[in-house]
Amino acid sequence: MSESRNGPIDLRKLLERHRPRLLRWAEARLGRALRTKVDPADLVQEALLKALRDLPYFHGVTEAALRVWLGRILATTLATAVRRYRAQRRAVGRECPLPDEPTLIDKGRPAGDEAARRELAVCLAAALAALPASYRAVLRLRYDEGLTFPEIARRLRRTLDSVKKAWTRAVARLREKLDRAGHDPGPFRS
Repeated sequence: MSESRNGPIDLRKLLERHRPRLLRWAEARLGRALRTKVDPADLVQEALLKALRDLPYFHGVTEAALRVWLGRILATTLATAVRRYRAQRRAVGRECPLPDEPTLIDKGRPAGDEAARRELAVCLAAALAALPASYRAVLRLRYDEGLTFPEIARRLRRTLDSVKKAWTRAVARLREKLDRAGHDPGPFRS
């Protein structure tokens, strides 16, 4: 892959062409809880730098082989990042990141009302912390990782029915706590 009919190949441009696909792949595999700690774009950049460094060891001759090779480098980079954060003995899944956008925020308030947003985020975090661990797990997998109910059931090794019931009860408790605190329950509204 070092030369084409038109002369030498610019290796940096060749690798850069794969950045968007690698970024989509990294975003799809990096759970939302870990995305608060690791930026998928940083993982892709790290993988591309490793690929550029190790290009002499790449023996493929097609672009498809290059895509597979880059995917493996990114997978290794991602696995290393996951291990690094799990090794810190921090329960990333128990952390409660503040919302990036007003999805859980009262949409009736003006966008500049940051104090109200922070107050709601604190109230929501407190309400979540007061829930049983099983409810928090279902909510985290549903909202943070975007899993479907069947996927949550498989992940938690529970029945689909028990996952749906846990989600329904958790949402009802959150709605109640947010209503009592005077906040619009947003996506938890009836």
